[in-house]
Amino acid sequence: MILLETMKRQIRSAEQMQSIVHTMRSFAAVNIRQYELAAQASEDYLKTVMKGLEMLRWLHPQKEKFAGTASDQSVGIIVYGSDQGMCGSFNEQITSYTHEIISTQLDKKRVHLQVVGSRAADLMSDHGYEIDTLYEVPSSVNGISNLTLDLLPNIEAWLREYRLGTLIQFHNIRIRKAGWHPSHSKVLPFDLDEVLPKRSSRWNSRSLPMITIDPENLYSELVHQYLFVMLYRAIANSLAGENASRIASMQAAEKNINERLEELQKAYQLGRQEAITEELLDVITGFEALQEEF
Repeated sequence: MILLETMKRQIRSAEQMQSIVHTMRSFAAVNIRQYELAAQASEDYLKTVMKGLEMLRWLHPQKEKFAGTASDQSVGIIVYGSDQGMCGSFNEQITSYTHEIISTQLDKKRVHLQVVGSRAADLMSDHGYEIDTLYEVPSSVNGISNLTLDLLPNIEAWLREYRLGTLIQFHNIRIRKAGWHPSHSKVLPFDLDEVLPKRSSRWNSRSLPMITIDPENLYSELVHQYLFVMLYRAIANSLAGENASRIASMQAAEKNINERLEELQKAYQLGRQEAITEELLDVITGFEALQEEF
């Protein structure tokens, strides 16, 4: 009987864990949609910014190299991971991918690192990197803008301090319902010839573009918006990938819990049947003993 009570407690615990895992999986599925919509909105905004740069370049081609390239070969790296666990190999994959790129394509001694997410930061430290700045991962869509606004001035100061020639960001990106893969993108140096189609001698519309403010100031503002949306998009994609990873982990956990629960229920039923059989045998044995006495 004591064994049956123990199994009943184990079944209740498994059922509670099953409910928690199901709730976390549902919550992650809802979050993915929000972050993907944010990433999609950033893509649309980026197209608008790029169109503005294209118009400005067409009107003032002499300003094309406004966002120049630093002469130093130092590289700034931003890695986006997670603060929370239960997301499988999400952090391991992006940090290993970052370490591989740095080891094979860059000079590690000239790399400066900023990380979003404490778990990714710990893994990058394990790879032997010093982290200049650590940021918390946003817990909502609204937090993406706040983190981006925190990143921008720090990055500008970072670029000046180390005279960085290149800025690269590494993040996971969702590819299917419960899948993701690591990716990276170069943010700086900013070269219009790389990010825009080749300038033509004729504008591709009958309505010619016109600006009413100083072209250099407009370039500066558009480049600033370009940096903002590039960071925002990376954060949104990383968060979508994190929740996709969490869904995969919760699905695997749910499967294991269901299998364990089924085993416990079968064992409990078998134990209960054996207990009932023993009780019936005791009754029959007692009845037969009474018959012999009388």
